[in-house]
Amino acid sequence: MERGSLAARIAQELAEQLDMHVVVEDADGVIVLSGGVDSPEAREAAERVAARMAPGRRIENDLEVETTLPEVVTEEIGGIEPDFTSLPLDVVGAVEERREASDGREEEQIGHGAVPFFPPTDPVIGPGPRGEIEVIGGFTPTSMDSLEVEASAEDEVPGDEAIADAVRRELREDALTTDFEIRVYVQRGVVHLRGTVPSVEDALNAEEVAARVPGVVEVREELEVSGL
Repeated sequence: MERGSLAARIAQELAEQLDMHVVVEDADGVIVLSGGVDSPEAREAAERVAARMAPGRRIENDLEVETTLPEVVTEEIGGIEPDFTSLPLDVVGAVEERREASDGREEEQIGHGAVPFFPPTDPVIGPGPRGEIEVIGGFTPTSMDSLEVEASAEDEVPGDEAIADAVRRELREDALTTDFEIRVYVQRGVVHLRGTVPSVEDALNAEEVAARVPGVVEVREELEVSGL
């Protein structure tokens, strides 16, 4: 590439204007750009500069977009201290109590009679009776530890309205479904879930949460997936 040639001037302009150091060649009247850039936008910008400085010439853009992957963190998640400074004090206290209770606990080996350890999920928070923020669930994989449904006075079988209330409560308190607006209808113990969720996985999660409520005979998931 001769000093003062069109290719040299284009290369100099790319370096000065875009801080881009690439190879520019003038091959039989065709301006060829080669090398690496960090984004598709930079690739297009280089071609525009070359086309402006070589009007009427064909531009062959062989620049490759080189993406830099973020550094992989190899530390164990348990060794990373979470930042609780942005959370309300009562939520921080609940999280700290949960963490202190689990300190020193080793994961039990799964076998006969052994119970696998589940790390706590993100807490579900909501407004308290006086407007304060309080934790309402989400510390366990199945939201709350116990499920109770009032039985009907007629036959001691959980009534449809009681089942519907319990399902709504579980959907609201479970960390996987608390953000969704799901309508619940129950007829003869059959639960109908209606509304819109972001993904198929979210619909399956809602169905699983509803199915674990005592008295539920069947769950008919009639949710719409917004992503489809």
